Amino acid sequence: ELYLNQDFEREMRGWEQTVEVFSKQLSGVAGVKVRRGFPSPPGIQPVGIPRAYVELDRSRTGVSSEQVRKELQEGDPGIEADLHGDCLVLNPQLLTMKEAKAVARRLVAILQP
Repeated sequence: ELYLNQDFEREMRGWEQTVEVFSKQLSGVAGVKVRRGFPSPPGIQPVGIPRAYVELDRSRTGVSSEQVRKELQEGDPGIEADLHGDCLVLNPQLLTMKEAKAVARRLVAILQP
């Protein structure tokens, strides 16, 4: 019953706003492109939640997606990001807006030391 009473449209708007925060915060970083997308199965669930796909031009950022992911994980607090090819993938599902802004700030700090 609790599940059926959820406001799914409000939840989706929140996720979209979170993805937009990532996009806006990272838009000024040289060598970084952010696009909104949805994961493709198999193995990635749930598929209906938008993600921020962060593509890095290593020649301009000086770091790979794998290196950035490792720095995020090893920071305090640790931040988890997925990898899809050469992109970092940020899932907004469990983030508050405050947490999303903190993730974006950490990414900017890593990419613009």
